[in-house]
Amino acid sequence: MTMTNAARIKAHRAVSLIKEYSPTLLATRVSLYKKCLDGVSVFEALRPRATPKSNVASYTSLTGQRTAPLFAAATLDNVLTVLIDETVDHKWRWDVVTDIPGLTFGSPVGQPCASREEAEECAIGGLEMLGAEQTPSADFRNADVSNDGLQIRVNCDTYIVPEWPDDFLTYAVSMGRVHYSATGDTLLAIVADTVLRDAYPSSVQCKSKAIALGLLANCGWIHLTREVLDEFCAANGIDLREALAGIEEGDVSYQAVH
Repeated sequence: MTMTNAARIKAHRAVSLIKEYSPTLLATRVSLYKKCLDGVSVFEALRPRATPKSNVASYTSLTGQRTAPLFAAATLDNVLTVLIDETVDHKWRWDVVTDIPGLTFGSPVGQPCASREEAEECAIGGLEMLGAEQTPSADFRNADVSNDGLQIRVNCDTYIVPEWPDDFLTYAVSMGRVHYSATGDTLLAIVADTVLRDAYPSSVQCKSKAIALGLLANCGWIHLTREVLDEFCAANGIDLREALAGIEEGDVSYQAVH
Protein backbone atom coordinates (compact mmCIF):
# COMPACT_ATOMS: atom_id res chain seq x y z
CA MET A 1 0.00 0.00 0.00
CA THR A 2 1.46 3.37 -0.99
CA MET A 3 1.73 6.24 1.46
CA THR A 4 -0.89 8.11 -0.57
CA ASN A 5 -3.39 5.27 -0.27
CA ALA A 6 -2.63 4.89 3.44
CA ALA A 7 -3.13 8.62 3.94
CA ARG A 8 -6.46 8.53 2.12
CA ILE A 9 -7.66 5.64 4.26
CA LYS A 10 -6.69 7.52 7.43
CA ALA A 11 -8.37 10.70 6.19
CA HIS A 12 -11.61 8.90 5.35
CA ARG A 13 -11.56 7.17 8.74
CA ALA A 14 -10.98 10.50 10.50
CA VAL A 15 -13.89 12.13 8.66
CA SER A 16 -16.20 9.27 9.62
CA LEU A 17 -15.22 9.47 13.30
CA ILE A 18 -15.56 13.27 13.37
CA LYS A 19 -19.03 13.07 11.86
CA GLU A 20 -20.13 10.46 14.37
CA TYR A 21 -18.48 11.70 17.55
CA SER A 22 -17.50 15.35 17.09
CA PRO A 23 -20.13 17.33 15.18
CA THR A 24 -18.88 20.64 16.54
CA LEU A 25 -15.40 19.86 15.27
CA LEU A 26 -16.95 18.99 11.92
CA ALA A 27 -18.76 22.33 12.11
CA THR A 28 -15.53 24.29 12.17
CA ARG A 29 -13.88 22.54 9.26
CA VAL A 30 -14.98 23.36 5.72
CA SER A 31 -13.42 20.98 3.14
CA LEU A 32 -13.00 18.53 5.99
CA TYR A 33 -11.67 15.59 3.96
CA LYS A 34 -8.89 17.68 2.38
CA LYS A 35 -7.92 19.06 5.78
CA CYS A 36 -7.82 15.53 7.23
CA LEU A 37 -5.73 14.33 4.28
CA ASP A 38 -3.29 17.22 4.71
CA GLY A 39 -3.31 16.55 8.45
CA VAL A 40 -1.91 13.05 7.95
CA SER A 41 1.29 14.64 6.64
CA VAL A 42 1.21 17.23 9.42
CA PHE A 43 1.13 14.45 12.00
CA GLU A 44 4.03 12.58 10.38
CA ALA A 45 6.07 15.79 10.51
CA LEU A 46 5.22 16.48 14.17
CA ARG A 47 5.50 12.88 15.42
CA PRO A 48 9.31 12.80 15.84
CA ARG A 49 9.07 15.89 18.05
CA ALA A 50 6.55 14.31 20.44
CA THR A 51 7.93 12.54 23.51
CA PRO A 52 5.14 10.66 25.35
CA LYS A 53 4.96 11.43 29.05
CA SER A 54 4.11 9.12 31.95
CA ASN A 55 2.05 11.78 33.71
CA VAL A 56 0.25 14.97 32.66
CA ALA A 57 -1.88 17.67 34.22
CA SER A 58 -4.88 16.56 36.22
CA TYR A 59 -8.30 16.79 34.63
CA THR A 60 -10.83 19.27 35.97
CA SER A 61 -14.05 18.38 34.15
CA LEU A 62 -16.48 15.56 33.48
CA THR A 63 -15.20 15.40 29.91
CA GLY A 64 -11.68 14.97 31.26
CA GLN A 65 -12.87 12.22 33.59
CA ARG A 66 -14.48 10.33 30.72
CA THR A 67 -11.56 10.64 28.31
CA ALA A 68 -8.82 9.87 30.85
CA PRO A 69 -9.02 6.07 30.26
CA LEU A 70 -8.97 6.68 26.50
CA PHE A 71 -5.81 8.79 26.76
CA ALA A 72 -4.17 6.15 28.95
CA ALA A 73 -4.90 3.39 26.42
CA ALA A 74 -3.80 5.37 23.36
CA THR A 75 -0.43 5.67 21.63
CA LEU A 76 0.88 7.73 18.74
CA ASP A 77 0.02 4.79 16.50
CA ASN A 78 -3.67 5.57 17.13
CA VAL A 79 -3.42 9.07 15.64
CA LEU A 80 -5.08 9.46 12.25
CA THR A 81 -4.55 13.15 11.55
CA VAL A 82 -3.63 16.49 13.11
CA LEU A 83 -5.65 19.47 11.89
CA ILE A 84 -3.98 22.87 12.12
CA ASP A 85 -5.70 25.80 10.45
CA GLU A 86 -6.40 29.50 10.66
CA THR A 87 -9.62 30.85 12.17
CA VAL A 88 -11.79 33.62 10.73
CA ASP A 89 -10.16 36.15 13.07
CA HIS A 90 -6.67 35.14 11.88
CA LYS A 91 -5.80 33.07 14.91
CA TRP A 92 -4.82 29.39 14.79
CA ARG A 93 -6.29 26.18 16.19
CA TRP A 94 -5.28 22.54 16.35
CA ASP A 95 -7.07 19.21 16.75
CA VAL A 96 -5.90 15.62 17.04
CA VAL A 97 -8.13 12.85 15.69
CA THR A 98 -7.42 9.28 16.75
CA ASP A 99 -8.93 5.98 15.66
CA ILE A 100 -10.33 5.52 19.17
CA PRO A 101 -14.03 6.50 19.10
CA GLY A 102 -14.57 9.54 21.28
CA LEU A 103 -10.89 10.54 21.51
CA THR A 104 -10.66 13.73 19.46
CA PHE A 105 -9.19 16.74 21.24
CA GLY A 106 -7.59 20.10 20.59
CA SER A 107 -7.75 23.86 21.10
CA PRO A 108 -10.33 24.89 23.70
CA VAL A 109 -13.05 27.09 22.22
CA GLY A 110 -12.23 30.72 22.82
CA GLN A 111 -8.53 29.99 23.38
CA PRO A 112 -6.89 30.11 19.94
CA CYS A 113 -3.17 30.20 19.29
CA ALA A 114 -1.46 33.35 18.04
CA SER A 115 0.49 31.65 15.25
CA ARG A 116 0.80 28.38 13.35
CA GLU A 117 4.06 27.70 15.17
CA GLU A 118 2.31 28.03 18.53
CA ALA A 119 -0.49 25.74 17.33
CA GLU A 120 2.08 23.14 16.28
CA GLU A 121 3.74 23.28 19.70
CA CYS A 122 0.37 22.87 21.41
CA ALA A 123 -0.45 19.93 19.14
CA ILE A 124 2.85 18.30 20.09
CA GLY A 125 1.90 18.77 23.75
CA GLY A 126 -1.42 17.11 23.01
CA LEU A 127 0.28 14.17 21.31
CA GLU A 128 2.50 13.74 24.36
CA MET A 129 -0.61 13.17 26.51
CA LEU A 130 -1.32 9.89 24.72
CA GLY A 131 -0.52 6.90 26.91
CA ALA A 132 -0.28 8.99 30.08
CA GLU A 133 -2.20 8.29 33.26
CA GLN A 134 -4.38 11.22 34.34
CA THR A 135 -5.83 11.89 37.77
CA PRO A 136 -8.57 14.27 38.93
CA SER A 137 -7.62 17.61 40.43
CA ALA A 138 -8.27 18.11 44.14
CA ASP A 139 -11.27 20.33 43.41
CA PHE A 140 -12.80 17.87 40.96
CA ARG A 141 -12.23 14.90 43.24
CA ASN A 142 -14.55 16.49 45.78
CA ALA A 143 -17.13 17.57 43.23
CA ASP A 144 -20.55 15.96 43.24
CA VAL A 145 -20.75 14.98 39.58
CA SER A 146 -22.96 12.22 38.21
CA ASN A 147 -21.20 9.55 36.18
CA ASP A 148 -24.31 9.35 33.98
CA GLY A 149 -24.16 12.95 32.80
CA LEU A 150 -22.80 14.73 29.73
CA GLN A 151 -20.98 18.04 29.80
CA ILE A 152 -21.66 20.93 27.43
CA ARG A 153 -20.14 24.39 27.57
CA VAL A 154 -22.07 27.43 26.30
CA ASN A 155 -19.68 30.35 25.91
CA CYS A 156 -18.03 30.38 29.36
CA ASP A 157 -20.77 28.49 31.24
CA THR A 158 -20.60 24.73 31.81
CA TYR A 159 -23.67 22.50 32.17
CA ILE A 160 -24.10 18.84 33.09
CA VAL A 161 -27.12 17.16 31.48
CA PRO A 162 -28.47 13.59 31.62
CA GLU A 163 -27.44 11.09 28.99
CA TRP A 164 -30.53 10.08 27.04
CA PRO A 165 -31.35 6.52 25.97
CA ASP A 166 -30.87 5.99 22.24
CA ASP A 167 -34.57 5.45 21.62
CA PHE A 168 -35.52 8.73 23.32
CA LEU A 169 -32.82 10.65 21.42
CA THR A 170 -34.10 9.21 18.13
CA TYR A 171 -37.66 10.15 19.13
CA ALA A 172 -36.67 13.70 20.15
CA VAL A 173 -34.79 14.36 16.91
CA SER A 174 -37.60 12.87 14.83
CA MET A 175 -40.28 14.96 16.56
CA GLY A 176 -38.16 18.09 16.31
CA ARG A 177 -37.63 17.59 12.59
CA VAL A 178 -41.36 17.17 12.04
CA HIS A 179 -42.21 20.17 14.22
CA TYR A 180 -39.84 22.51 12.38
CA SER A 181 -40.03 20.78 8.96
CA ALA A 182 -36.25 20.66 9.13
CA THR A 183 -33.35 18.33 8.55
CA GLY A 184 -31.49 17.00 11.56
CA ASP A 185 -28.64 19.49 11.12
CA THR A 186 -31.06 22.40 10.75
CA LEU A 187 -32.92 21.31 13.88
CA LEU A 188 -29.67 21.38 15.86
CA ALA A 189 -28.85 24.83 14.46
CA ILE A 190 -32.26 26.16 15.52
CA VAL A 191 -31.90 24.69 19.01
CA ALA A 192 -28.34 26.00 19.34
CA ASP A 193 -29.44 29.49 18.31
CA THR A 194 -32.24 29.39 20.87
CA VAL A 195 -29.74 28.43 23.59
CA LEU A 196 -27.36 31.24 22.63
CA ARG A 197 -30.15 33.82 22.63
CA ASP A 198 -31.66 32.32 25.79
CA ALA A 199 -35.01 32.76 24.04
CA TYR A 200 -37.42 30.84 26.25
CA PRO A 201 -40.80 31.84 27.64
CA SER A 202 -40.47 32.49 31.37
CA SER A 203 -43.10 29.87 32.22
CA VAL A 204 -40.96 26.96 30.96
CA GLN A 205 -37.53 28.55 30.79
CA CYS A 206 -35.60 26.16 33.05
CA LYS A 207 -37.13 22.96 31.71
CA SER A 208 -37.03 23.93 28.02
CA LYS A 209 -33.42 25.10 28.25
CA ALA A 210 -32.43 21.86 29.97
CA ILE A 211 -34.04 19.85 27.16
CA ALA A 212 -32.35 21.98 24.50
CA LEU A 213 -28.96 21.51 26.15
CA GLY A 214 -29.69 17.81 26.55
CA LEU A 215 -30.49 17.45 22.86
CA LEU A 216 -27.29 19.18 21.80
CA ALA A 217 -25.08 17.29 24.26
CA ASN A 218 -26.59 13.93 23.38
CA CYS A 219 -26.00 14.70 19.70
CA GLY A 220 -22.31 15.15 20.47
CA TRP A 221 -21.97 18.90 21.01
CA ILE A 222 -19.50 19.63 23.81
CA HIS A 223 -19.23 23.39 23.34
CA LEU A 224 -21.33 26.14 21.79
CA THR A 225 -20.53 29.70 20.84
CA ARG A 226 -21.91 31.95 18.13
CA GLU A 227 -18.78 31.27 16.06
CA VAL A 228 -19.22 27.51 16.39
CA LEU A 229 -22.86 27.80 15.30
CA ASP A 230 -22.04 30.08 12.35
CA GLU A 231 -19.38 27.67 11.13
CA PHE A 232 -21.68 24.69 11.67
CA CYS A 233 -24.25 26.38 9.42
CA ALA A 234 -21.61 27.21 6.79
CA ALA A 235 -20.23 23.67 6.76
CA ASN A 236 -23.69 22.12 6.45
CA GLY A 237 -25.23 24.61 4.02
CA ILE A 238 -27.77 25.97 6.51
CA ASP A 239 -29.30 29.43 6.11
CA LEU A 240 -30.13 30.08 9.75
CA ARG A 241 -32.14 33.23 9.02
CA GLU A 242 -34.32 31.28 6.61
CA ALA A 243 -34.63 28.39 9.06
CA LEU A 244 -35.77 30.75 11.80
CA ALA A 245 -38.25 32.60 9.58
CA GLY A 246 -41.77 32.03 10.81
CA ILE A 247 -40.70 30.51 14.14
CA GLU A 248 -42.21 32.51 16.95
CA GLU A 249 -40.30 33.43 20.08
CA GLY A 250 -40.96 30.73 22.66
CA ASP A 251 -41.52 28.03 20.03
CA VAL A 252 -38.59 25.97 21.29
CA SER A 253 -37.57 22.35 21.51
CA TYR A 254 -39.54 21.87 24.70
CA GLN A 255 -42.72 22.00 22.63
CA ALA A 256 -41.17 19.92 19.86
CA VAL A 257 -40.53 16.84 21.98
CA HIS A 258 -43.49 16.96 24.36
